[in-house]
Amino acid sequence: MVKVAQEARVDLPYLPALAARLRALQERIGLNAYRLEIVLPERVSALLPELKEVSDAWLFYENEMERGYSIPFFNDRYLATLPIAVLRRDDRVVAFGALRESGDKRELALDLLRHHPDVPKDCVDFLVLDLLQRAKAAGYREFNLGIAPLALAQANPIAPAYGYENILYCQNGQPYDATNLYRWEDLVPMNWRPKYLAYPKGLNVYRVLHAISRLIAGGE
Repeated sequence: MVKVAQEARVDLPYLPALAARLRALQERIGLNAYRLEIVLPERVSALLPELKEVSDAWLFYENEMERGYSIPFFNDRYLATLPIAVLRRDDRVVAFGALRESGDKRELALDLLRHHPDVPKDCVDFLVLDLLQRAKAAGYREFNLGIAPLALAQANPIAPAYGYENILYCQNGQPYDATNLYRWEDLVPMNWRPKYLAYPKGLNVYRVLHAISRLIAGGE
């Protein structure tokens, strides 16, 4: 078993008041230009073309391809089953985040998060902080912001160019970007929960990780 990542969680009952930070963000991005709404699953299908436009623009700007498996990716049928937090500038969708709810309604999780390249990071921060505030008011106990790979990057004779996290989260030479999570750590208190990979004894861990990486990259 190896530790390969950590999951960012916020204990909502202990979340400090965010009103002042939200007001500061609104002032920076333009108080009246942006509005956030939660679109329920029954209304998401009609919104999918706009969400796809934002997603494609993000992928192009980041020089990324859609991933899969353990990394959130754009899928029409899947997104149509989830509530979507939509950030609009005037009437245009500029960012969105898909939300997953645990069966006992204790936890709310941010799944796929995409934004248009011309949107400042403050807008994404506003979306996340607003969601945290709404989740706390709705009685959720935890908010799951996502997973960040460990920064191991240790040389190994078996795989000299790769650390665990590079093998597991790299696709076409591009590492999975978790900078949002580390930026949000400066905005709200987080708990980092370790994530482990269990594999059968006798298998080469790097081969296991390469196989998972192929799944993430859309291979077989």
